[in-house]
Amino acid sequence: MAEKLSQDQIDELLKSMASGEEQSETASSSKDKKIKEYNFQNPKIFNKEQTRTLHIIHDNYARHLTSFLSGMLRTNCHLSVKSVEELRYYEYNNALPESILMGVLDMPPLEGNVLIEFARPLVYLMIDRLLGGTGDMPEDDQPDEFSDIELNIMSRFYRQIIVFFKEAWASVAEVSPSVNRIETNSRLTQIMPLDETVVVIGLDVTIKETQGQLSICLPGINLDELLGHESTRFMFVKKRGSQNEAEEKQIVLDNVKRSEIEVRGILGNARLSLADIMHLQVGDVISLDKHIGSSVQVCIGNKPYFTGDLGTRKSRMAIRVKNVV
Repeated sequence: MAEKLSQDQIDELLKSMASGEEQSETASSSKDKKIKEYNFQNPKIFNKEQTRTLHIIHDNYARHLTSFLSGMLRTNCHLSVKSVEELRYYEYNNALPESILMGVLDMPPLEGNVLIEFARPLVYLMIDRLLGGTGDMPEDDQPDEFSDIELNIMSRFYRQIIVFFKEAWASVAEVSPSVNRIETNSRLTQIMPLDETVVVIGLDVTIKETQGQLSICLPGINLDELLGHESTRFMFVKKRGSQNEAEEKQIVLDNVKRSEIEVRGILGNARLSLADIMHLQVGDVISLDKHIGSSVQVCIGNKPYFTGDLGTRKSRMAIRVKNVV
Protein backbone atom coordinates (compact mmCIF):
# COMPACT_ATOMS: atom_id res chain seq x y z
CA MET A 1 0.00 0.00 0.00
CA ALA A 2 3.02 2.33 0.29
CA GLU A 3 3.03 3.24 -3.42
CA LYS A 4 -0.67 4.23 -3.43
CA LEU A 5 -1.77 7.86 -3.08
CA SER A 6 -4.10 8.75 -0.25
CA GLN A 7 -7.38 10.54 -0.95
CA ASP A 8 -5.98 13.83 0.38
CA GLN A 9 -2.98 13.56 -1.95
CA ILE A 10 -5.30 12.85 -4.90
CA ASP A 11 -7.43 15.92 -4.07
CA GLU A 12 -4.34 18.15 -3.83
CA LEU A 13 -3.04 16.85 -7.16
CA LEU A 14 -6.36 17.58 -8.88
CA LYS A 15 -6.47 21.08 -7.38
CA SER A 16 -2.95 21.85 -8.57
CA MET A 17 -3.80 20.65 -12.09
CA ALA A 18 -6.98 22.74 -12.17
CA SER A 19 -5.12 25.89 -11.05
CA GLY A 20 -2.50 25.39 -13.77
CA GLU A 21 0.48 25.10 -11.46
CA GLU A 22 3.60 23.96 -13.28
CA GLN A 23 5.67 20.98 -12.31
CA SER A 24 8.70 23.23 -11.88
CA GLU A 25 7.06 24.88 -8.88
CA THR A 26 6.45 21.47 -7.36
CA ALA A 27 10.04 20.44 -8.01
CA SER A 28 11.43 23.64 -6.49
CA SER A 29 9.22 23.33 -3.44
CA SER A 30 10.40 19.75 -2.92
CA LYS A 31 13.97 21.02 -2.67
CA ASP A 32 12.99 23.28 0.20
CA LYS A 33 13.11 22.20 3.81
CA LYS A 34 10.86 19.22 4.41
CA ILE A 35 8.00 19.95 6.78
CA LYS A 36 5.91 17.16 8.18
CA GLU A 37 2.25 18.01 7.73
CA TYR A 38 -0.31 17.23 10.43
CA ASN A 39 -3.99 16.84 9.65
CA PHE A 40 -5.98 18.21 12.58
CA GLN A 41 -9.26 17.01 11.05
CA ASN A 42 -8.00 13.42 10.88
CA PRO A 43 -5.37 13.09 13.62
CA LYS A 44 -3.34 9.93 13.94
CA ILE A 45 -4.56 7.56 16.65
CA PHE A 46 -1.63 5.17 16.93
CA ASN A 47 1.80 6.22 18.16
CA LYS A 48 5.18 4.89 17.02
CA GLU A 49 5.38 2.27 19.76
CA GLN A 50 1.98 0.82 18.81
CA THR A 51 2.94 0.83 15.13
CA ARG A 52 6.17 -0.95 15.97
CA THR A 53 4.21 -3.51 18.01
CA LEU A 54 2.04 -4.27 14.97
CA HIS A 55 5.19 -4.58 12.85
CA ILE A 56 6.66 -7.16 15.26
CA ILE A 57 3.38 -9.09 15.48
CA HIS A 58 3.03 -9.43 11.73
CA ASP A 59 6.71 -10.08 11.21
CA ASN A 60 6.20 -13.11 13.43
CA TYR A 61 3.08 -13.98 11.43
CA ALA A 62 5.04 -13.68 8.17
CA ARG A 63 7.64 -16.18 9.42
CA HIS A 64 4.95 -18.72 10.31
CA LEU A 65 3.23 -18.20 6.97
CA THR A 66 6.51 -18.60 5.08
CA SER A 67 7.06 -22.05 6.57
CA PHE A 68 3.44 -23.07 6.03
CA LEU A 69 3.25 -21.97 2.38
CA SER A 70 6.61 -23.53 1.53
CA GLY A 71 5.39 -26.88 2.81
CA MET A 72 1.87 -26.70 1.42
CA LEU A 73 2.79 -25.44 -2.06
CA ARG A 74 6.01 -27.51 -2.22
CA THR A 75 8.06 -24.59 -3.49
CA ASN A 76 10.16 -21.70 -2.19
CA CYS A 77 8.10 -18.96 -0.51
CA HIS A 78 9.07 -15.83 1.36
CA LEU A 79 6.99 -13.22 3.19
CA SER A 80 8.16 -10.03 4.90
CA VAL A 81 6.46 -6.96 6.35
CA LYS A 82 6.76 -4.01 3.99
CA SER A 83 4.67 -1.29 5.63
CA VAL A 84 2.33 -0.49 8.51
CA GLU A 85 0.03 2.44 7.71
CA GLU A 86 -2.85 4.15 9.44
CA LEU A 87 -5.57 5.10 6.94
CA ARG A 88 -9.25 5.72 6.55
CA TYR A 89 -11.16 2.73 5.21
CA TYR A 90 -12.19 4.55 2.03
CA GLU A 91 -8.51 5.21 1.24
CA TYR A 92 -7.74 1.52 1.60
CA ASN A 93 -10.82 0.50 -0.40
CA ASN A 94 -10.11 2.97 -3.22
CA ALA A 95 -6.60 1.54 -3.65
CA LEU A 96 -7.97 -1.98 -4.19
CA PRO A 97 -8.80 -3.27 -7.67
CA GLU A 98 -12.46 -3.96 -8.39
CA SER A 99 -12.04 -7.72 -8.69
CA ILE A 100 -10.36 -9.14 -5.58
CA LEU A 101 -10.29 -12.16 -3.33
CA MET A 102 -10.67 -10.94 0.22
CA GLY A 103 -11.20 -12.94 3.39
CA VAL A 104 -13.45 -11.25 5.97
CA LEU A 105 -12.53 -12.47 9.46
CA ASP A 106 -13.92 -12.18 12.96
CA MET A 107 -11.11 -11.92 15.51
CA PRO A 108 -12.39 -11.20 19.02
CA PRO A 109 -11.53 -9.42 21.27
CA LEU A 110 -10.78 -7.13 18.30
CA GLU A 111 -14.05 -5.44 17.35
CA GLY A 112 -15.09 -5.27 13.70
CA ASN A 113 -13.87 -7.32 10.76
CA VAL A 114 -10.27 -8.07 9.82
CA LEU A 115 -9.61 -8.17 6.07
CA ILE A 116 -6.96 -10.26 4.28
CA GLU A 117 -6.47 -9.65 0.56
CA PHE A 118 -4.04 -11.46 -1.74
CA ALA A 119 -2.92 -10.11 -5.12
CA ARG A 120 -4.70 -11.97 -7.94
CA PRO A 121 -1.52 -13.45 -9.51
CA LEU A 122 -0.66 -15.00 -6.16
CA VAL A 123 -4.17 -16.42 -5.76
CA TYR A 124 -4.13 -18.16 -9.15
CA LEU A 125 -0.59 -19.43 -8.56
CA MET A 126 -1.61 -20.98 -5.21
CA ILE A 127 -4.77 -22.51 -6.65
CA ASP A 128 -2.81 -24.01 -9.54
CA ARG A 129 -0.20 -25.46 -7.16
CA LEU A 130 -2.86 -26.86 -4.82
CA LEU A 131 -4.53 -28.61 -7.77
CA GLY A 132 -1.25 -30.23 -8.85
CA GLY A 133 -0.09 -27.71 -11.45
CA THR A 134 3.24 -25.97 -11.85
CA GLY A 135 1.90 -22.52 -10.95
CA ASP A 136 3.22 -20.97 -14.17
CA MET A 137 -0.03 -19.37 -15.30
CA PRO A 138 0.34 -16.24 -17.49
CA GLU A 139 -1.69 -13.23 -16.38
CA ASP A 140 -3.46 -13.16 -19.78
CA ASP A 141 -4.94 -16.60 -19.05
CA GLN A 142 -6.30 -15.62 -15.63
CA PRO A 143 -10.11 -15.30 -15.68
CA ASP A 144 -11.84 -12.19 -14.35
CA GLU A 145 -14.06 -14.10 -11.92
CA PHE A 146 -13.41 -16.97 -9.54
CA SER A 147 -15.32 -20.24 -9.93
CA ASP A 148 -17.15 -21.93 -7.04
CA ILE A 149 -14.42 -24.58 -6.82
CA GLU A 150 -11.70 -21.91 -6.56
CA LEU A 151 -13.68 -20.04 -3.89
CA ASN A 152 -14.09 -23.24 -1.86
CA ILE A 153 -10.36 -23.95 -2.12
CA MET A 154 -9.42 -20.44 -0.99
CA SER A 155 -12.01 -20.47 1.79
CA ARG A 156 -10.33 -23.56 3.21
CA PHE A 157 -6.92 -21.91 2.63
CA TYR A 158 -7.97 -18.85 4.65
CA ARG A 159 -9.12 -21.06 7.53
CA GLN A 160 -5.66 -22.64 7.59
CA ILE A 161 -3.57 -19.45 7.52
CA ILE A 162 -5.55 -17.55 10.18
CA VAL A 163 -4.55 -20.15 12.78
CA PHE A 164 -1.11 -18.49 12.96
CA PHE A 165 -2.69 -15.25 14.22
CA LYS A 166 -3.13 -16.87 17.64
CA GLU A 167 0.60 -17.35 18.19
CA ALA A 168 1.56 -14.05 16.53
CA TRP A 169 -0.82 -12.08 18.81
CA ALA A 170 -0.15 -14.18 21.93
CA SER A 171 2.03 -11.49 23.57
CA VAL A 172 -0.72 -8.86 23.15
CA ALA A 173 -4.07 -10.62 23.40
CA GLU A 174 -5.64 -14.06 23.12
CA VAL A 175 -7.44 -13.78 19.78
CA SER A 176 -9.89 -16.28 18.27
CA PRO A 177 -9.87 -15.77 14.48
CA SER A 178 -12.55 -17.32 12.25
CA VAL A 179 -13.54 -16.85 8.60
CA ASN A 180 -16.79 -14.93 8.23
CA ARG A 181 -17.04 -14.90 4.41
CA ILE A 182 -15.13 -14.40 1.17
CA GLU A 183 -15.62 -11.24 -0.92
CA THR A 184 -14.72 -10.90 -4.61
CA ASN A 185 -15.76 -7.30 -5.41
CA SER A 186 -14.33 -4.37 -3.49
CA ARG A 187 -16.88 -1.86 -4.84
CA LEU A 188 -20.03 -3.77 -3.92
CA THR A 189 -19.10 -4.62 -0.35
CA GLN A 190 -19.65 -2.35 2.62
CA ILE A 191 -17.68 -4.04 5.35
CA MET A 192 -17.19 -1.03 7.63
CA PRO A 193 -17.93 2.73 7.61
CA LEU A 194 -15.88 4.63 5.03
CA ASP A 195 -14.48 7.07 7.63
CA GLU A 196 -13.44 4.25 9.96
CA THR A 197 -9.78 4.36 10.99
CA VAL A 198 -7.93 1.21 9.97
CA VAL A 199 -4.35 -0.01 10.09
CA VAL A 200 -3.13 -1.67 6.89
CA ILE A 201 -0.16 -4.03 7.07
CA GLY A 202 1.43 -4.71 3.70
CA LEU A 203 3.45 -7.92 3.28
CA ASP A 204 5.67 -8.62 0.30
CA VAL A 205 5.09 -12.17 -0.93
CA THR A 206 7.37 -14.14 -3.24
CA ILE A 207 6.28 -17.58 -4.46
CA LYS A 208 8.66 -19.13 -6.98
CA GLU A 209 9.32 -16.25 -9.41
CA THR A 210 5.99 -14.50 -8.77
CA GLN A 211 5.92 -11.45 -6.53
CA GLY A 212 2.85 -9.78 -5.07
CA GLN A 213 1.43 -8.30 -1.94
CA LEU A 214 -0.72 -9.52 0.92
CA SER A 215 -2.58 -6.77 2.78
CA ILE A 216 -4.10 -7.16 6.24
CA CYS A 217 -6.61 -4.48 7.26
CA LEU A 218 -7.25 -4.17 11.01
CA PRO A 219 -10.15 -2.06 12.34
CA GLY A 220 -9.08 0.64 14.77
CA ILE A 221 -12.18 0.52 17.01
CA ASN A 222 -10.47 -0.96 20.09
CA LEU A 223 -7.09 -1.77 18.57
CA ASP A 224 -5.37 1.03 20.47
CA GLU A 225 -6.69 -0.43 23.75
CA LEU A 226 -5.20 -3.84 22.96
CA LEU A 227 -1.88 -2.33 21.89
CA GLY A 228 -1.79 -0.14 24.99
CA HIS A 229 -1.96 -3.20 27.25
CA GLU A 230 0.82 -3.41 29.81
CA SER A 231 2.08 -6.73 28.43
CA THR A 232 3.10 -5.10 25.14
CA ARG A 233 5.60 -2.87 26.90
CA PHE A 234 7.83 -5.84 27.66
CA MET A 235 8.27 -6.45 23.92
CA PHE A 236 10.62 -3.46 23.71
CA VAL A 237 12.59 -3.78 26.94
CA LYS A 238 16.28 -3.44 26.11
CA LYS A 239 19.07 -4.98 28.09
CA ARG A 240 21.17 -2.32 29.82
CA GLY A 241 24.07 -4.30 31.24
CA SER A 242 24.59 -7.39 33.31
CA GLN A 243 23.16 -5.79 36.48
CA ASN A 244 19.69 -5.29 34.97
CA GLU A 245 19.88 -8.77 33.43
CA ALA A 246 20.64 -10.27 36.85
CA GLU A 247 17.72 -8.35 38.37
CA GLU A 248 15.37 -9.65 35.69
CA LYS A 249 16.54 -13.22 36.32
CA GLN A 250 15.97 -12.76 40.04
CA ILE A 251 12.43 -11.49 39.44
CA VAL A 252 11.67 -14.52 37.28
CA LEU A 253 13.21 -16.80 39.92
CA ASP A 254 11.11 -15.24 42.69
CA ASN A 255 7.94 -15.70 40.65
CA VAL A 256 8.81 -19.35 40.01
CA LYS A 257 9.47 -19.95 43.70
CA ARG A 258 5.97 -18.73 44.57
CA SER A 259 4.39 -21.20 42.16
CA GLU A 260 2.36 -23.99 43.77
CA ILE A 261 3.17 -27.58 42.71
CA GLU A 262 1.26 -30.73 43.60
CA VAL A 263 3.33 -33.17 45.71
CA ARG A 264 2.01 -36.73 46.22
CA GLY A 265 3.13 -39.52 48.50
CA ILE A 266 2.66 -42.97 46.95
CA LEU A 267 2.12 -45.56 49.69
CA GLY A 268 2.02 -48.44 47.22
CA ASN A 269 0.23 -49.93 44.23
CA ALA A 270 -2.27 -52.72 43.74
CA ARG A 271 -3.84 -54.43 40.75
CA LEU A 272 -7.47 -55.57 40.99
CA SER A 273 -9.84 -57.04 38.47
CA LEU A 274 -12.90 -55.08 37.50
CA ALA A 275 -15.09 -57.68 39.22
CA ASP A 276 -13.20 -57.21 42.50
CA ILE A 277 -13.52 -53.43 42.26
CA MET A 278 -17.29 -53.69 41.66
CA HIS A 279 -17.70 -55.83 44.80
CA LEU A 280 -15.60 -53.63 47.11
CA GLN A 281 -17.42 -52.55 50.27
CA VAL A 282 -16.66 -50.55 53.40
CA GLY A 283 -14.23 -52.44 55.59
CA ASP A 284 -12.54 -54.45 52.80
CA VAL A 285 -8.72 -54.51 52.82
CA ILE A 286 -6.61 -53.92 49.68
CA SER A 287 -3.13 -55.41 49.84
CA LEU A 288 -0.40 -53.16 48.41
CA ASP A 289 2.82 -54.27 46.75
CA LYS A 290 5.00 -52.84 49.56
CA HIS A 291 5.96 -53.99 53.05
CA ILE A 292 4.60 -51.97 55.97
CA GLY A 293 8.09 -50.70 56.78
CA SER A 294 9.01 -49.74 53.22
CA SER A 295 9.88 -46.21 52.18
CA VAL A 296 7.20 -43.97 50.71
CA GLN A 297 7.77 -42.55 47.24
CA VAL A 298 7.26 -38.78 46.88
CA CYS A 299 6.23 -37.61 43.39
CA ILE A 300 6.15 -34.10 41.98
CA GLY A 301 3.61 -34.26 39.20
CA ASN A 302 4.02 -37.78 37.83
CA LYS A 303 7.78 -38.10 38.43
CA PRO A 304 9.37 -39.57 41.61
CA TYR A 305 11.83 -37.14 43.22
CA PHE A 306 12.21 -38.29 46.87
CA THR A 307 11.77 -41.26 49.19
CA GLY A 308 10.83 -40.95 52.85
CA ASP A 309 9.25 -42.49 55.95
CA LEU A 310 5.56 -42.25 56.74
CA GLY A 311 4.56 -40.79 60.10
CA THR A 312 2.51 -38.09 61.82
CA ARG A 313 3.12 -34.49 62.77
CA LYS A 314 0.69 -32.34 64.76
CA SER A 315 -2.04 -34.96 64.36
CA ARG A 316 -1.60 -35.08 60.59
CA MET A 317 -0.12 -37.63 58.22
CA ALA A 318 3.42 -36.66 57.17
CA ILE A 319 6.42 -37.93 55.23
CA ARG A 320 10.00 -37.34 56.33
CA VAL A 321 12.26 -37.06 53.26
CA LYS A 322 15.27 -39.41 53.43
CA ASN A 323 16.72 -39.65 49.94
CA VAL A 324 16.67 -37.73 46.65
CA VAL A 325 15.92 -39.95 43.66
